[in-house]
Amino acid sequence: MRFNGINGIRAIFAPSNRHIKIVCVILFFLTLLHVGLNIYRDYGISWDEPTSRINGMVTLHHLGARFAPALIAGDKQLAQFKIPLDQYQDRDYGVAFETPVSFLERVLQLEDTRDIYMFRHLLTFLLCVGGVFAVFRLAERRFSDWRLGLLAALFLVLSPRFFAESFYNDKDVVFMALFAIAMNTTVAFILRPGIRTALVHAFATAIAIDVRIMAVILPMITLIILLLRLARRELYWRNALPAMGVYVGAAAVLVVALWPWLWPSPWQNFLQAFANMAKFRWTGGCSTWDLRYLQLS
Repeated sequence: MRFNGINGIRAIFAPSNRHIKIVCVILFFLTLLHVGLNIYRDYGISWDEPTSRINGMVTLHHLGARFAPALIAGDKQLAQFKIPLDQYQDRDYGVAFETPVSFLERVLQLEDTRDIYMFRHLLTFLLCVGGVFAVFRLAERRFSDWRLGLLAALFLVLSPRFFAESFYNDKDVVFMALFAIAMNTTVAFILRPGIRTALVHAFATAIAIDVRIMAVILPMITLIILLLRLARRELYWRNALPAMGVYVGAAAVLVVALWPWLWPSPWQNFLQAFANMAKFRWTGGCSTWDLRYLQLS
């Protein structure tokens, strides 16, 4: 009986049991969401968060002044960030995450400092949940076993530092989550190069690059692997080359479109940002703009 019971359990949780897979994956991520939604207010403000918020707000003010000046005219919070983007010290930071977060903050008209940062923690956590799901999918694909995929996701969640920072680290852990998502789109595009997979991967690539410029390795990895597959005749040139062209073109356009500082001089500013991040400036404390903001808050 015991032997039959163990075999029965194995059969229920077999990799081929799609229904149990769906139930287990949904329960895992619903539990993660439930825990996060109940504790995201328990974390304080990290050292980098004020600077990250300023980056997003300066860019948001720049976009508002250019495209919708009437909408920002009466916003006293946003008026604090009336800093010319080309003169702002941290203009070379990618803002693909920070600007949408700042936009939602102003849509909700959040004024209290605690409410502002708790809202940021919530959005950071939700994005990181997406990153955990991406890790699950990567492991599931690699081992062809959804159970190992959930195990990989569980290991990530149970890492105390990663879990805690998934609420307040809007730089490193946000980038990790976006990179994991982009690696999933890389795999999908490499396995089935087409227009749809190219566009999805281009968008994921652009978001990752516009958060951390080191994600430029994504298009390099993508193209190298595709060329290797073509050389081994695992793909047809007539199918893969148009998809590769769409991917490169769309990624380049989206990188510029989602990073307003690049607009005046895309190539020159991108190279400058890359050079700056390769040898990053560090003064050992808050910048002038950080201190100015903290005095106004």
